Amino acid sequence: MDAAAPELAWHPHRPLVAGLAVEGRRLYPWVADHASGVITHYRDVSAATSLTAHGGRQVVPLAWIGRSGLALLTVPEQEEPPSERPPAPTILEATGPGFINFAPSGDALHAAVSVHLSLLDVDTRNLRPLTPPLVVGRVVASPSGRLILLDHLGGEPPESDSHRLPWQVSIVDPTRPSRVAAPAGSRWAFGDSDVIAWRDRSAGATTVRFREVDGGAAACVRQSSEAAGSWLPLWHRGGPAFLVEEVTGAVRLAMPDGNLVVTAAAGPIRIGRSEPAGDPSRPGRVAFGLATLNRVGLGVVDLDRLDFTAAWLEASRTVVGPPRGMWSVLDGDTDQLVIDRDGALVRCHRQGVDLVVSETLLPPASPSRVREQPRLDGPLVRIEARAGTGMLRTPVAAGERAGAPVFLWLRAASGEKFAPPPSAPATVVGAGHPVATLDLALEWPEDATVASLHGQIVGIVRQALAVLTADAQVPVVVGGHSFGATLALYALAEVPELAAAVVHSGCYNRTLTWGGFQHERRSYWQAPDIYREFSALLFADRLRRPVLIAHGADDANPATPPEQAVDLYRGIVAAGGTARLVLLPKEGHTFHYRENLALLTEEHCAWLGRHLPTPQDSSR
Repeated sequence: MDAAAPELAWHPHRPLVAGLAVEGRRLYPWVADHASGVITHYRDVSAATSLTAHGGRQVVPLAWIGRSGLALLTVPEQEEPPSERPPAPTILEATGPGFINFAPSGDALHAAVSVHLSLLDVDTRNLRPLTPPLVVGRVVASPSGRLILLDHLGGEPPESDSHRLPWQVSIVDPTRPSRVAAPAGSRWAFGDSDVIAWRDRSAGATTVRFREVDGGAAACVRQSSEAAGSWLPLWHRGGPAFLVEEVTGAVRLAMPDGNLVVTAAAGPIRIGRSEPAGDPSRPGRVAFGLATLNRVGLGVVDLDRLDFTAAWLEASRTVVGPPRGMWSVLDGDTDQLVIDRDGALVRCHRQGVDLVVSETLLPPASPSRVREQPRLDGPLVRIEARAGTGMLRTPVAAGERAGAPVFLWLRAASGEKFAPPPSAPATVVGAGHPVATLDLALEWPEDATVASLHGQIVGIVRQALAVLTADAQVPVVVGGHSFGATLALYALAEVPELAAAVVHSGCYNRTLTWGGFQHERRSYWQAPDIYREFSALLFADRLRRPVLIAHGADDANPATPPEQAVDLYRGIVAAGGTARLVLLPKEGHTFHYRENLALLTEEHCAWLGRHLPTPQDSSR
């Protein structure tokens, strides 16, 4: 059996876990009883994923309902093929200004990936569809296990951004035939009743709104202006609260009366991608996974006492770095956390402020290929240059080789909303090299000029270099993903102190994205100098230091097809530079497969060893 689902679905009350398996060209569900060790295969059920991995979200398309119900996506029965007809001509007409997008239409997507949301009784093997065929993006069960929150395509795309998919949110009750619409961005609030929560960004402020599904109470909480990352809504005794990641790296508990409890932590904390668990004996006590880029932990918040505690597992090769999935369990005095990291399932239990490994449920599939990840939990340094702002997270020099190159990973931030550290450090660099991240919040008005943007980018990168090389003159390699790749190459061309570049999934010829890119909303004909300035292919002759280019061979992003990477590779070599091209099979705009990540890590390390030897290497 080959596992296919990016995450697993753990039953909140029974010792059951569900996943998807692939056999030939078919998907089917399986359920494992991790108490008895029995696995049940449902090969007669044709499962599907639809667009649940759209945008690299890796959402598991499974959810537990009640005691034995498993909500999953199933393939509709095939209709009779239409009689053959002569092919019709394709005729298009449009009047500008406007952006022409040849992405698949809603009808084409529906024909290709529409699915039923169905309910499988894992005890009786009875299967029944709950919805007509839909293009589905997310399936999430309510904390009570009674309802399902469903993201699906429907309606018309917004006029301001007509090339985006028109997602809708619906609430599905398996006991009723109809769906109920919910506000965009809705998610379940964990608590003692079925409540949805969503962010309302109207009136210049962000408010988290709550509403009971059964027509009961409604409430709202003003969000802190320092909020930056994930958020987890809670509902207890008819009152709202939510946990949110702050720019400072802490997790904050926000209440309607402004009462805030801030976690104390040495380094940035992220709320783990997991469903929280509740304590049946104490409804106000909720547990959830926590992660830094080197540790995982179990957080427990008590809404009655306004108390927060956390227990941490010391870093090890098995579970270091942000896990793929975490499942928390509260049962009386036993607090547990199950961690999925690189295919290894590890059960931990709490002892005071520590998490201790109870047992390894599944060992890692390829231990020899799982590398220790770089540390990214150093202090934050705020940088300002002209109108732009940068947030630099410096590396922690523990365990790295002296004199090893430092990676400076660039990312585009939106205004003051600096993003959390990368969630997949294996795609940044391999073991043994310190990594710093630099979020660039560029001031990019509607009348932005090349000079204003140049001053911001170069100024912020130079200041970051001064911080990174203040104690030792080590080589600094700049890198980035997507638009971050463009910023990295721009910096390499303009800042001679940078030693090399590593770029992933970038767009290297902006003159082909005529209708705008990233922060630029003008067309190519309105601001041709901006488009040329951020086209790395046009300044390939100034990329005089080595460049490693990695790209998914199946990148479907219309701005970043793999041909862009090939053209940049050819351009750098034609201009006399040094470049290496890595095309990763079956990868899209973001990289997910463990084998490809391991290969990419090896490529990073080998390439650095050839072009940027450390003092120890050069003395051998």
